[in-house]
Amino acid sequence: MITVYASASFVVIELINNLTEPLSLPPNLATLVIIILAVGFPLAIILSWLYDLTGEGMEKTKPLSEVREGEKIAVPNAWKFATYVSFVVIIGLVTLNIVGTNRVSESLTQYGKSIAVLPFINDTQDKENDQFISGTMESILNNLSKIKDLRVVTRSSVEKYRDTFIPIPMVAEEQNVSYVLKGSMQKYGDQIRITLYLIDKNDRLMWSEQYDREIKDAAEYFAFWSEIAQLVAEELEVVITPEEQHLMEKLPTTSLSAHTYFQRGLGLYEESFREGEIDTTKLRQAEELYHEALDTDSAYAPAYAQLAWVVAESGWKFSSRQVQFD
Repeated sequence: MITVYASASFVVIELINNLTEPLSLPPNLATLVIIILAVGFPLAIILSWLYDLTGEGMEKTKPLSEVREGEKIAVPNAWKFATYVSFVVIIGLVTLNIVGTNRVSESLTQYGKSIAVLPFINDTQDKENDQFISGTMESILNNLSKIKDLRVVTRSSVEKYRDTFIPIPMVAEEQNVSYVLKGSMQKYGDQIRITLYLIDKNDRLMWSEQYDREIKDAAEYFAFWSEIAQLVAEELEVVITPEEQHLMEKLPTTSLSAHTYFQRGLGLYEESFREGEIDTTKLRQAEELYHEALDTDSAYAPAYAQLAWVVAESGWKFSSRQVQFD
């Protein structure tokens, strides 16, 4: 009985571990199952000590003095069958884990620890959310970029995948990455819902999760995306140094309005180069939005850096304000 219990427990634990992600089961379910099985193990030992399995079923264990020499206890065929099945399932699960590990190793051998973060999808009809969602993708990408142990594809390189469907293996091959992060978002006022999928270059789902949060200020906004980036890094098993974690958790600005202006400007800046030639109208609009961001928070360093790019691209031809870099 102990052997069957132990084998069945192993099978149950392995099944829970392998089905948690595909079926979106609660992440603490495996821990709960292990605790229940551990509590039940002493009971199985006690029962196996008190009772024997015979051809007639379960009988109370006879005292040693009552057991005749040479007498054997016949084990029912059902229990023999259960033992054999458990053994076969265990071998199958171990083999599955080994194969899965080899697939991950193969991916890392070819492209190393690398990832492309695709433009997130707006799951609402409100186009006003587009820039907020693009800013979310940018924030997660920037946080991942702070990790030296991970190579992250730039936003400009993945913009071509916006509003298009391209198979993940093709994206991975074009960008020379081992993993791709996809996402979709909904935003209603301060309430947001984000769904993320981490997929390897062979189109194998490695991790997926859905989060519901209320974002009211810049601290909550940036802390959430830093948390998401660290969760992704944990799934990729990359090393985050204390200095990198500090950079990921540092607030670039305390003004969510300034960040909104910046993200809108960044979106227009990216759009101004999509058609092959510079769209000066959008570039001018981007410049104005960067100025708005700096008017809101004069210490917002990314806005200064991006404004410098606008000035360099435009050759100062249409700058409507004097740029001062403090």
